[in-house]
Amino acid sequence: MQPKILIVDDLEQNLLATAQLLDDFDAEILLVRTGQEALLHLMKHEFAVVLIDVYMPDMDGFEILRLMSSVRKTRNTPIIFLSAICRDEQHLFEGYDLGAVDYLIKPLQPSILRSKVRVFLDLYLHKELIREKEAQLRLFHTLMEQSEDEILIFDSQSGELVDSNRMARQRMEQAQTSESQHHNPLHMTNCHILCPHEQSWSGLLNDIEQQGYLLVENRYPNSEGHYRYTEAKLQIAIVDQRKFLLIMVRDITRRKELEFHLQQQEESARRANLAKSLFLANMSHEIRTPMNAIIGLSDLLAETTLDETQRRYLHVLHRAGEGLLTLINDILDLSKIEAGHLALEQIPFDLSLLVEQSLEIFHHLAMKKGLVLRTEWLIEQSSVQRLGDPARLRQILLNLLGNAIKFSSSGTITLRIQPAMHHPNDGWLRFEVEDHGIGIAPQRQAAIFQPFVQENSGTTHSYGGTGLGLTICHRIITQMGGSIGLDSQPDQGSTFFFEIPLTAVVSHPTPVPQADAAAPVSTITTAAPSLHILLVDDNEDNLFLLQAYLQQDRYQLTLATSGQEAIEHFRTNPFDIVLMDVQMPGMDGLTATRMMRDMERQQQRSVSVPIVALTAYALKEDERRSIDAGCNGHLIKPIRKSVLLEAVESFTATAVRPLH
Repeated sequence: MQPKILIVDDLEQNLLATAQLLDDFDAEILLVRTGQEALLHLMKHEFAVVLIDVYMPDMDGFEILRLMSSVRKTRNTPIIFLSAICRDEQHLFEGYDLGAVDYLIKPLQPSILRSKVRVFLDLYLHKELIREKEAQLRLFHTLMEQSEDEILIFDSQSGELVDSNRMARQRMEQAQTSESQHHNPLHMTNCHILCPHEQSWSGLLNDIEQQGYLLVENRYPNSEGHYRYTEAKLQIAIVDQRKFLLIMVRDITRRKELEFHLQQQEESARRANLAKSLFLANMSHEIRTPMNAIIGLSDLLAETTLDETQRRYLHVLHRAGEGLLTLINDILDLSKIEAGHLALEQIPFDLSLLVEQSLEIFHHLAMKKGLVLRTEWLIEQSSVQRLGDPARLRQILLNLLGNAIKFSSSGTITLRIQPAMHHPNDGWLRFEVEDHGIGIAPQRQAAIFQPFVQENSGTTHSYGGTGLGLTICHRIITQMGGSIGLDSQPDQGSTFFFEIPLTAVVSHPTPVPQADAAAPVSTITTAAPSLHILLVDDNEDNLFLLQAYLQQDRYQLTLATSGQEAIEHFRTNPFDIVLMDVQMPGMDGLTATRMMRDMERQQQRSVSVPIVALTAYALKEDERRSIDAGCNGHLIKPIRKSVLLEAVESFTATAVRPLH
């Protein structure tokens, strides 16, 4: 704030002359000509110094000073008398007795006046600075006292406590009544209590200066038998080139309790998630095992001679089994996505071929319902491959195409492939599946990608399905980094669309080796060698089914209904391949596989027999466990006949079989 100077004189020329002498000072100068006017200004403002003419007609300088001395606000204001007449020393002393700080005789010496006024301006500014510091100190102490943290200030050289707040004093008083000083986190003679390790006072200060500050957590038993947790922050504060150690101790007991409860909840959630995964794995196994027999035997039955009624019954049975298997797969897929276990591949694939194969699957069903399936390419349809996960992309397309066919009774279903709207030049593609079916009401569209949601409750009964397909598509696309949406009107149809990154990659065709013109071409064909297969399964129905699958003269089967029995056969007989059930009582299939691999190493066999796991466990980690145990392959029940035969031929064709 700019200081103020008040000049009081009844002659205007004196006012102006005095003001001119002080004009270059950084101060606000007020000029008045009467004592009454001077008193009004003195009550309104605070002045660094007041220059008063002694002799004035209405009220002389002495009267003004007497009135100022009687008022608290103006009692200590510095007054300098200005007078052209000094009657005697007694008159001069009267001015000093009233409280004047100086008495200057006119005509004024400019240098003397300026030096005296400057002194009082400097004193005023210094006083203002002191008042500001005092206000800051009062504010600091107020905040410090009101703080719920314990605050202590120590002299860094002596280690003596300089100041503390209310909470710290209360804690120290409580500590004095405790049996042990270690209950007092502020006891500085044991400074290691505040430090990560025991050290000297100087060592503590050095650590703080090097690190900037220290955070130390401590735990203390309270009178109730529980623990009190504190967090002390130690840092150096420098005030007027003097170092202090500032310690702020916060009670974090509540935070620790919340962290403990959160850890318990996380552990409980982890155990619940583990239990859910185990439950799903077990349910998958328990359902897939009988499904293996149902679907497998229905496939074998379809190969026999049946009349029309029997074939219709078989078709219903087969469709029901396929529907149940789809439900199981959807639930497992959703479980894997929610658990974060869904791994996406990034491999080159032929997009045109994938789209063609996806449409081909629904060709017969679309024709049966009188629907037209068409593809609309709005990008160049070339041999350029795309980088992504073809299996998951196929799963998404099959789900959207299947829904379009399911909810349409006439018209055309169009699969449209075009550049993505938001990423047109970044390798992103937009897929659209458009139909003219029942459509979806606007109020239902926001929830259509939630689990177990369909357009309305009657949709499930009329069209079937669980409502999981779109949820799985949404989660897969999101994990790919893309997005999915729809445009739909009731009774007019729907268009489901999604955009995902599928970067184009240049593929180099593998050259086909040319036959040597001079080499004779052999036309001799040989019969496929016979295969000795060890078939291991504790379930009688599964053994019966697998035997039926392998009813060929070239397959010689040895059956085992337990892991131990399989080990005995493996020890005494040479096999070309082992088909190993994983889940068996007693010794399971993976344990038996490990023992077989150990046996091969101990006997130094020159050939490692292919072992293929047959299991109803369908999670990715189940396949990893099979491979880690020593299996060469992992087939998930229910197993199609064609899949099993292809696996047998594939694994035995690449293996070097010993001579029997």
